[in-house]
Formats: sequence, structure tokens, C-alpha cells
Amino acid sequence: IYNVAPKDGTVFGTFARNMPLLGMVKTSQNVQFDPAKFTWLGSSSSFANDAYILLVRRDAKVKSVDDARRPGGEPLMLGATAEGTSSDAMGLLLRDLLGFNVKLIPGYTDSGVLFLAMERGEVEGRTVGLSAVKANKPDWLKPGGLMRVLVVFGRATRHADYPDAPTARELARTPDDRNLIEIIEIPYALSRPYA
Repeated sequence: IYNVAPKDGTVFGTFARNMPLLGMVKTSQNVQFDPAKFTWLGSSSSFANDAYILLVRRDAKVKSVDDARRPGGEPLMLGATAEGTSSDAMGLLLRDLLGFNVKLIPGYTDSGVLFLAMERGEVEGRTVGLSAVKANKPDWLKPGGLMRVLVVFGRATRHADYPDAPTARELARTPDDRNLIEIIEIPYALSRPYA
């Protein structure tokens, strides 16, 4: 759209939520657009009742945030899709900014395959949109279900349905880390943007 479409307001599109941020930080030579030159129209959804979450198997050895941050403790085995995707980026955030002992296993082909890997116990968890879990595996989040929410991303406050799960912002170790987390979470505020 940026490079080919007419610039007369007759063309609009929707984007992956991380595209505007990728365009701003310009860390990839594949990014050949300036998000500031789009007219942003809004979003088809909101994160007001949603969240991006760290979803962990109930039988994982890591039972709490303290367990996950314990020096020399058991690593939490997290599956991810491709490097650079949200599932991979949030795993890095957990490790590098929040001090979690995680082992990232990227390379799962899609979300469905990753859900299956969790079900089979190949990995102990992943980061994923709460609405995706509710739509695809609603039984997982019921009391006593296979999974539990350990951390919430993309929100300034805890999710009302998971009051015991802290936000990533709460877990930041320094004000600079918190600021960086807020920047990384910008795509979740955009949710499903149109421009």
C-alpha cells in the first residue's frame, strides 16, 4: 500500500499490529515504509477485554513468577513460532527484561501446531493472545484446566479474570525496563489497525 497504492484516500488496509512499530524502529532492511505517513483510522478491536499472556501448563515445574526468576532454577520451556514474532519477542522480554529463566524453542509452524505441542507436553508454555486461547482451547482456562495465566502483557492493569497474574510492567526491575516494556507493548494497544 505504501509503495504502490494511490495517495488519494481511496485505498485502505489492515496490518499486523506490530507493523507500525517495525516501521518506526527500522531495524530490518525489509521495512520500506514510514508509518507516520499513513492516515491511521483506528482499530477493529480493542485490548480492553483482552491481553497477551504467558500461558503455562499447570504441571510445569515453574509454579510462580518467583520460581521463574529464581537464579539457577528450572528453565521454563516456551515454544514460539518464527524469530521476531510476538511469541518469540515476548519470550525474550521475559528473559532479558524480567529475569525469567526461560528456554525459547522457536520454529513451530503456526499457532495450532504450538497449541498441540503444549497439549502433548513438548513445551510447558507460550505467549499468546488470551482471546485466541478462549476461542481455540476454552477448557484450558477453566478452574483445574490444563493451563494457567502467569503474566499479562499489553495492559496497564491486571486482567479482571486473572487478578493473580501480574502485568509485565509490574515486574519490571528498573524504570528504564518498564519504559521499554511499554514501548514493546504498543502493538497491543493498536490491536487490529486500519490505515
